[in-house]
Amino acid sequence: MMLKSFSIATNTVYKMCIASSFNFGVLGSLAIGYEIQSGIHVAINGTEPAGWKHQIENTPVINYEVGFEK
Repeated sequence: MMLKSFSIATNTVYKMCIASSFNFGVLGSLAIGYEIQSGIHVAINGTEPAGWKHQIENTPVINYEVGFEK
């Protein structure tokens, strides 16, 4: 589960674009992937999803990115 905030600045005179983004989220059971996938399988009368006992432990994710285009 991730939240993303981004900003884009353009300069048409110099034909430049600078973009930046900040992402924050979590991997693991806090991301409620099991609940979402199980709900979809129930809605479509599918089989019970397996493998969730091997889920990655809860881990925070932080990412910052900057891009420049000319």
